[in-house]
Amino acid sequence: MKKLLAAITCALITISTYGQGTVNFANTAATLIKLPDGVTGATVGQYTVELLYSATAPANINAMSLGANTGIAPAPGRFLGGTYTTPNTTAPGATAWFAVEAWQNSFASYAAAVAGGGIYGQSSIFSLATGGAGSPASPATALTAPGGFTGFTMTVPEPSTIALGLLGGAALLFRRRK
Repeated sequence: MKKLLAAITCALITISTYGQGTVNFANTAATLIKLPDGVTGATVGQYTVELLYSATAPANINAMSLGANTGIAPAPGRFLGGTYTTPNTTAPGATAWFAVEAWQNSFASYAAAVAGGGIYGQSSIFSLATGGAGSPASPATALTAPGGFTGFTMTVPEPSTIALGLLGGAALLFRRRK
């Protein structure tokens, strides 16, 4: 009897340890990623979109990336990355915090695009109840569920003051030479 009880206890611990929520990493026409002109959607193959996750609080949102989708599809401004499973720190049906980042593929990461003057953008941080709870398991929660991802406009950093000063100095030298 003790062996049977020990086996059942181990099985339940194993099941609860590996319980994880699911999120559908995709957006809709209502939550497009837009380029700085505010009209044209980001196009296929030019950008990487990444889903950030935190189990505990919005302050820890950069603690983990669930994954990245290189390129944007199936239409400009849209991405379709598939279903992602949260770490076992978020049980199926539990609430977790998320954010979406996007940047030009010519940069290795979001931070590199920000530092290197590329085109980049980040959504606001939002919370969602993950899917996967119940029996049968509920489908993955869409990022666009109420209160979720709302889309964002990519930004282009302004030129630095030093760069503008050098450009102005070069223009004055060119004008003086004439």
